[in-house]
Amino acid sequence: MRHCQPEDLFISALPAFRILRELCVDGIEADEDRCRKLLERSAVVVTALIPLLGYEKAAEVLKRAETEGKTIREVVVEWGLLPEAEFYRAISPEAVSNQDSEGGK
Repeated sequence: MRHCQPEDLFISALPAFRILRELCVDGIEADEDRCRKLLERSAVVVTALIPLLGYEKAAEVLKRAETEGKTIREVVVEWGLLPEAEFYRAISPEAVSNQDSEGGK
């Protein structure tokens, strides 16, 4: 008797993966505007701003954004802490993964 191998399970599941892809995944597109808005309201954004603003100021920004129902970006720009372009640069995937040339700054 042969034992079931992981590759056997994978091969037997391939038709199901194809059907799942065709019926549920193909054609899905990200709503970039909604994703950006959700990100701007996320507390995780403040972590990326700590090197630029400092911990205390970043915490104040988060608290104000939550209290007033604003985005982190709105508070940062309103308070004159960063220009909008620099805010987006600071929270970019390249900056937060330290892959940009300025180390997130």
